[in-house]
Amino acid sequence: MKKRGVLKWIAMLPVAALVLTGCQREEPDYPSWPELPPSIGAEGGTVVGFDGDVVLTIPPGALIEDLRFRMNELLYKSSPTGCEVLKTFVIEPSVTFREPATLKVYVNGCLANGKTICEEAAISFQIWGNLRDYCSNSGQSCTNCYYENFSNSLTACIDKTGVIVTVGQPL
Repeated sequence: MKKRGVLKWIAMLPVAALVLTGCQREEPDYPSWPELPPSIGAEGGTVVGFDGDVVLTIPPGALIEDLRFRMNELLYKSSPTGCEVLKTFVIEPSVTFREPATLKVYVNGCLANGKTICEEAAISFQIWGNLRDYCSNSGQSCTNCYYENFSNSLTACIDKTGVIVTVGQPL
């Protein structure tokens, strides 16, 4: 009986040593709040998304109030007949500009499916004011893009934000 008691104390010694030496307990990592995007108002400004691949430049006078814009990928996509959807994203909040803004999408040679845009299709941005309009396919506006070879980007003037679909129309 005494042997079992001695063995129990021998087994407990390392645990007691750790407790007495004051095990270092790491502080939990508390989540930090995401940084808010900059506010853009009547003076205009630039909104950058997708690691710099999408840039929205808002000119002075295009907005009447300060807004914080953000860009998000849209996971479900649809395509008009005969078109290929290359990139779909949302710029929020949905707003109509008083002066046209410039939307630039850097393509690095292609937007999707490995097809080079300047050889395969005429490109346009199709824009819906919100997700509900996009899903019901109502209230769409379309703007033609032009391809800038030197910067490898598509650029267009847009009159509103919302759901933006980059579409390739076969030539």
